[in-house]
Amino acid sequence: MCRRAEDGGAAASPRANDFPALGAGKSETRFQFSLLLSGKGQAVSLDVVLALVIFTISIAGVLHAESSISHSVADSEEFRRTQDRLIGLSDQLVLTSGEPDGWYNSTNIKSVGLAYGDHRLADDKLIALTRMTAKDLRGNLSTGPNSLYVQLLTSGGSNCTVQSTNLTVGAQPAGAKEQISIDRYVMTENSRNCTLRVTLWRP
Repeated sequence: MCRRAEDGGAAASPRANDFPALGAGKSETRFQFSLLLSGKGQAVSLDVVLALVIFTISIAGVLHAESSISHSVADSEEFRRTQDRLIGLSDQLVLTSGEPDGWYNSTNIKSVGLAYGDHRLADDKLIALTRMTAKDLRGNLSTGPNSLYVQLLTSGGSNCTVQSTNLTVGAQPAGAKEQISIDRYVMTENSRNCTLRVTLWRP
């Protein structure tokens, strides 16, 4: 009896290891779900960062382009002003006699001119010009922020002398970052054909 009761009576108590651990399953599910969310979050964060980087680069490119365009426009306008000033200066030198006519003996120079006729240059005025300092040139010829350099050249490009004097006046544009020159065909008193090269430049 006792044996039957042990064999067929109350069933043997189940062991804990015979059943899956429900709590562990839930924990695994939560852990996997958390990883999934974390992965999505990282992906979203990377997308946002990349988008911001691309947007920033685009804006920087646009601003740089606008700045370059503005700078180019400003440079073009400055070039035109310098060119106009240079043409005016060269006209004054080769087409006018200056004011007063004997300006090289005057203490009140209103304008400097070298001509005694159309494109014909007076030797005494050319010599007087060579005696001017770079500061005098800038003041008497109103070159603005630019330095002035004047050369009288032969058709071959060598110095054209007047009364054994080389006609090179002003500061040479050595190392100039910006410079613009104009050549005017002239004749000296001894009927020698030369070129008056006038240069405005900035260091």
